[in-house]
Amino acid sequence: MTLEILSDVLSRADDPHDAGVHLVAEMRELIGARCIILVEYRSPLSREDHRVVHVNPRRLRPWATSPDAAALYADARHATATRLWRATGSSLAEEMLAARGFTVSLVVPLTVGSTAVGAMLLLGLPDERHLADATTLLESLAPTLALVSRSAYQYAEKEQLADERARSLAVVSRELEAIVYAIAHDLRQPLRALDSFSYALLHDYAGQLDEEARDALRRIRVSAGRMDQLTDGLVSLARVSLREIAPVDMDLAAVATPIIDGLRLAHPERYVAFRFEGDLQARVDPGLAEIVLRHLLDNAWRYTLGTAHPEIALACNVVNGARVFSVRDNGIGFDPDDAEALFAPFRGLFAIGAPVGPSLGLATVRRAVARHGGDCWAEGSPGLGATVSWTLSHDDTLRARRDADSGLSG
Repeated sequence: MTLEILSDVLSRADDPHDAGVHLVAEMRELIGARCIILVEYRSPLSREDHRVVHVNPRRLRPWATSPDAAALYADARHATATRLWRATGSSLAEEMLAARGFTVSLVVPLTVGSTAVGAMLLLGLPDERHLADATTLLESLAPTLALVSRSAYQYAEKEQLADERARSLAVVSRELEAIVYAIAHDLRQPLRALDSFSYALLHDYAGQLDEEARDALRRIRVSAGRMDQLTDGLVSLARVSLREIAPVDMDLAAVATPIIDGLRLAHPERYVAFRFEGDLQARVDPGLAEIVLRHLLDNAWRYTLGTAHPEIALACNVVNGARVFSVRDNGIGFDPDDAEALFAPFRGLFAIGAPVGPSLGLATVRRAVARHGGDCWAEGSPGLGATVSWTLSHDDTLRARRDADSGLSG
């Protein structure tokens, strides 16, 4: 009978708390008690430190959790074995039970090892004729119920801790976002002032300045422009890191096409061959997908500037059963030893000798990919182009990088 009850309860339970609810309900129906209370002792050192976990029927929970019922749990804590309560008034607990019409009741202590973790109170038993059978059944189930109770408490604690951490992270995220935007706003004003005054000097006083002074002003404008781009990058990185994501099924080719059209419109003097390869359907957040592809396609466009026949491809390949997306170009490439440095904030190809400036682009790309549970990496050789690849799940990352990792270990 015990195994049948446990099997039925576990088949219906979704978590430890749910298992306790079903088990208490089964016990009440089987034994015929008017009320069952499952109480847990939070600290073995304090009688008052208890928590009422389950009450069946639920309508009695207000009474079971009231200060009046505390005497029950204080008395139950002294029980080292199954104890019978009768409406004789020999204790405060029995007086309270008698006042509520519970003439015969049982207390079953719950222990894990040698530690008392709680008690099951069966109040208002129909009579004493079947107490021996009921006691045997209850004592056989008590160890399991003790574990269920403790697991439910730990489960609830973890959920509460997770909720508290989520709320704290949400607060920190909002504060961080506000700080980033404030910094960006405060930085832009002096940068734009530098650019405006430098332009005014070059435009209005060019004839009064020698070439060295004009060159210095031009350098100031270029540096201010780069700093403004980095400020935009900081805001973009913060937005990617802090925003809520909502993945949907979409075609990455459809996301890339307007970006490509925009590059061609902005640079009509250049011809760059674009192509799509493989199945580019993916489950992604639309906003983050646009950020990833805009950064990668813009980089590929810039780094193929000196290539005779520039080509850029957006592809999806299956590697070890994993779907790996990539943007590939035949531009200037990079030293493979610098592959990881490309993703470091304020590094990029400028920091390792390329003619275009530093940015937070690839750092933002990696962060956007990580928000989907994936990873991002780069491969390339000087003069032979570059490929930036990414996955959209942790499992795909492990499968995709398996050959590379085994090659390194071998």
